[in-house]
Amino acid sequence: MSSASLPRVATWGLVLFFVLGVFLQAFHFVFGAWFVQVFVFLCLPWTFHRFSRQAPAKALGFLPVSPLKAAAGTLLGMLCWLAVVLPLMQWMTHLFPASWIEMFDGRALFSGLSGMEQALMLGAVVLAAPLCEEVFFRGFIQPKLIGRWGAPLGLLVTSVLFSLIHMDPVGFLARVALGSLFGWLAYAGGSLWVSISAHASYNLFVCILFFSVGGETSLEPVSLSQGVLLCWLVLGAGGMIGLLWLLGFSPPLAACKPEASSPLPPTPPIPPMSRWRILRPWVLAAVGSFVLLVAVDHRGIALNVFDTVMAPLPSPGKLSELLAHGNQEKERMQALRQKAHKGEVELQEYFEFRRQLSLELRALQADKRR
Repeated sequence: MSSASLPRVATWGLVLFFVLGVFLQAFHFVFGAWFVQVFVFLCLPWTFHRFSRQAPAKALGFLPVSPLKAAAGTLLGMLCWLAVVLPLMQWMTHLFPASWIEMFDGRALFSGLSGMEQALMLGAVVLAAPLCEEVFFRGFIQPKLIGRWGAPLGLLVTSVLFSLIHMDPVGFLARVALGSLFGWLAYAGGSLWVSISAHASYNLFVCILFFSVGGETSLEPVSLSQGVLLCWLVLGAGGMIGLLWLLGFSPPLAACKPEASSPLPPTPPIPPMSRWRILRPWVLAAVGSFVLLVAVDHRGIALNVFDTVMAPLPSPGKLSELLAHGNQEKERMQALRQKAHKGEVELQEYFEFRRQLSLELRALQADKRR
């Protein structure tokens, strides 16, 4: 498989991510988070380079890096939240309606999950996403775009694609800025490990903040004007750029031009191997993971499919608007769901409760439209 096939493979990867993401979210939300990361964002680049007879680890940028650079990436990932992401997200609360902010609040990932599911989701956010997304975007797509268009445009386009896959208009600009940081660290640091460390530290830092405040998912606007937030953003972004240069993440200017030599050294070809032999471990792992999920959590699958397909409910804020006792109904429903998940009550009991609540909400919504 030649390098000319890379754009097609990358496009298929993005399509598969959206298609599988929608399907697996209804099937099993936590399992889907792990599956699309490993079997789309990691598998496709890895097998592409195996088909091309290249050593995947070296071709994707898994090169040795000094502990100081990895530590610098870890620090920059956490600082980016305070310096750039936080003011940008708070600024968005002034521009988007409250319903949008609530609908696209990423911290709701952990809402309504059991303790084990929260632990698995935490692993997906802190381990799987930093590794697999960096492989796909910064190790697979970004070098090709930089070689064609130069570093500035290549980094920007990669960051926009990275933000788009999160399907979050409220956090779009924040993730473009975040993706630009990860991209620059991978490019200027000469190793994918630097951007992985930054991505992992950022996600871990946000998760720690989330759990330290008791799992609150609402993003309330701070009492600061848009002008103050803009100044905060400009100063924070300037400080981040200054730190990048001070910590040594500044490649030669010549490397920023299109068709410049890649910071990654060429990889020697590996012996040829049949495609089935390359794909076999990935296929067996994917099938095995589905079989294991059904064996371990068939009740969770039934609950997720029913919630998503058979009786979907509006967002928590909309639920509170429609029902004066919306929060109590939500808490009662979640408690009953957990009991059904553990097998303490029959699944049918939970199904009936949620079906009745769904019918009640539809009737109230119809009355509001009249």
